[in-house]
Amino acid sequence: MSSVLKSVVFGSQKPFYDKELDLNIDLTYITSKILVCSGPVNNYPNLLYRNSINDIVKFLKCHYQNNWLIINLRGENPGYNDTDVNNKILHFPFADHQPPPFHLLPKIVQSVKNFLNKSDKNIILIHCKAGKGRTGTIVSCILISNHNFSYSNSLNLFTQKRMRSGFGDGVSILSQRRYIKYYYNYVKSSSLPDYIPFYNPIYFKCNIEYIRIIKPYYEIDISIYDYDLKNTNDYKKLYTFNNGEDIIHKSNDFVTYSLLFKKNKNIKNANSKFIRKIGPDIRLSLEQKFSFNKKKLLTSSTFFWFNTFFESFYDASKNLWKFDEDLIKSNKIKGSIKLNWNQLDGYKGTTTKGLKLFESIEIYWNFNDLNSFYKELIKKSKERKPLISSNN
Repeated sequence: MSSVLKSVVFGSQKPFYDKELDLNIDLTYITSKILVCSGPVNNYPNLLYRNSINDIVKFLKCHYQNNWLIINLRGENPGYNDTDVNNKILHFPFADHQPPPFHLLPKIVQSVKNFLNKSDKNIILIHCKAGKGRTGTIVSCILISNHNFSYSNSLNLFTQKRMRSGFGDGVSILSQRRYIKYYYNYVKSSSLPDYIPFYNPIYFKCNIEYIRIIKPYYEIDISIYDYDLKNTNDYKKLYTFNNGEDIIHKSNDFVTYSLLFKKNKNIKNANSKFIRKIGPDIRLSLEQKFSFNKKKLLTSSTFFWFNTFFESFYDASKNLWKFDEDLIKSNKIKGSIKLNWNQLDGYKGTTTKGLKLFESIEIYWNFNDLNSFYKELIKKSKERKPLISSNN
């Protein structure tokens, strides 16, 4: 029964059999040093259809003795205890079906590099829940930084190694792919000043000016989220736009939402202040519901993540950063992102979004007091070193 259930759960991943130990486990070699698997567990009924943590440890000890380290990415319960793996584990948790906050990426990649550089015998095992989206995001960034892969080649290798033919991409969530591209630009661009502290994202908070929906077909609910900087396990909702007082323009061509021009300037909603100090990693959720028998039923749901710093300061067409001292001192830095409906993410990692709600969406923002931020960076630049270099 257990083997049947596991074959269903792991159906999209390539099978792995260890002849020496007579083990069927969901595990993949991306390179000889980078292994991935789905999240192992230590309790029933999960053991019926998931990897046993005891089997994983048995495999690692048999083939690598003590030269291994596990990277757990699950923001939810990991499924086992640190003691189950002799405390040979690092936790970098973030939410399922989402990209990580960007500042985690350099930290994870550098942690992997540090461990692998300690010994030629060392290997890394990375997992999330299914060992695909979150795991593939991190593996792609490792390949880009430590193995000089291109953005596309990193994704292709992960899919080729991890997935059965015909079962799609290893990393299919568009927001996760967007963050891999951010990371590629971060590593490969030589014009980004070394003192930019991506590992301290509190510096990059911004003000949302307005959100514009182009060619709306239905009335929708828009909620805005960001990651808790102290706890990356999950993201938090900051505000849901009101389809009445938060709309400053409404026509068949577009609808514009904003808090900057609210009719009632004495905003009493405590959450509304956060819309003006948010980020740098922002999630927009868009839903449409209809009432039936006094209940609201969801007919469409989509979301996307973006990073305000990358969208404001990086010119992809020129592979150039616009982080310029004069521009910073002017305190007039603005940013925007525009996405079509087909560039948005679907329900729980799928492409399913339901009814098409609009043609495209635009978000506009600005940064407050970057001049003070810049002065602080310059002051501390001599004591700060970049986590990742383009020469890795």
